[in-house]
Amino acid sequence: MEASDIPYKIPAPFASSNLSNATVPIPTAAQPNGFASWAEGWGIVNATNPSAGGIPPRWQDFLGLFYICSAWLQWTQAGGAPVAYDGAFQATIGGYPNGAVVASGTTAGLYWRSTADNNTSNPDTGGTNWVPFPGTFIQDNYFGPGSSNPSWNTHGTYTIPVPVWATHADIDVWGAGGGAMGSNQGSTINIGSSGAGCGYANSQGVAVTPGSTLTIIVGQGGIGTTGSSGTRAGNGGTSSVSGAGITTISAIGGTGGGSGPGPGGSGIGGTVNLTGQGGTDLDGLIGPGGSCMLAPGGNAPSGGLGGIINAAGTGTPATSPGGGGGANYYVDQGQSGADGGVRIVFYP
Repeated sequence: MEASDIPYKIPAPFASSNLSNATVPIPTAAQPNGFASWAEGWGIVNATNPSAGGIPPRWQDFLGLFYICSAWLQWTQAGGAPVAYDGAFQATIGGYPNGAVVASGTTAGLYWRSTADNNTSNPDTGGTNWVPFPGTFIQDNYFGPGSSNPSWNTHGTYTIPVPVWATHADIDVWGAGGGAMGSNQGSTINIGSSGAGCGYANSQGVAVTPGSTLTIIVGQGGIGTTGSSGTRAGNGGTSSVSGAGITTISAIGGTGGGSGPGPGGSGIGGTVNLTGQGGTDLDGLIGPGGSCMLAPGGNAPSGGLGGIINAAGTGTPATSPGGGGGANYYVDQGQSGADGGVRIVFYP
């Protein structure tokens, strides 16, 4: 057989515009009066001559039978994916067979494969003898600025369940950036510095307990202060991931700017732990003729520069996640650092 031998495709299920005259669905149990059923089809009475008491098969039964068979064939021809797990159907057939593939009824894009015959468990609730299919399925979660989930797009504490199909996870954690202390608007008194970048920690292939709970903390960016106050800006908060049988993975926030720059935060507990870039001091950055001198915030690992404020006082937010706030010699108010972030990718 060749690829060009593909047969005529079914444009519509048989009798789809005449279902009011069709037996839909065909009953499962045997029926009286010569009606068709899935259990018996048609009986001997339908093959007996009417003159001898036989009952001819009903044309409505034929329409119903051809309708359901052609509808499933059309579904297959259209590339229909496996249908969702169905507990009622499962009970009717005595359980799914080994190798059966069904779609998850709760998670879009997830498919389950049965590893046993007569499988009567529910894969979406942690039932036994099911594995994800295909094995490359993942669930990607991001917490922090820019999250596509409105409930996860800022600093705070979150709890999420580990999917029942997940046994491992890749985890990235960014602390928050430090805030900047401003410069007292050109005065040589209380000249501040920009905020430092966050720490970063990463672990891949971390074993997690299916169905357990992870606690995620996303650190808050350090609050910027004015140079006229002479107060050091706030440090960036710590972000972390804990629970589900894992060793806690943390990333310390960057230090806030003061009369001098502080160090960047560090990563703790990851397979890879990085330290963020320190802030930039405004001392010595006054250019001749009053030129605009900028002090960008520190780099966050895998993040970017903190915001900078130009001579007109227009601020650019610190780069997320975890960039330090920027400061400028001609602007009193230092910028705040960016919130931290956490990314968790679950897979079988």
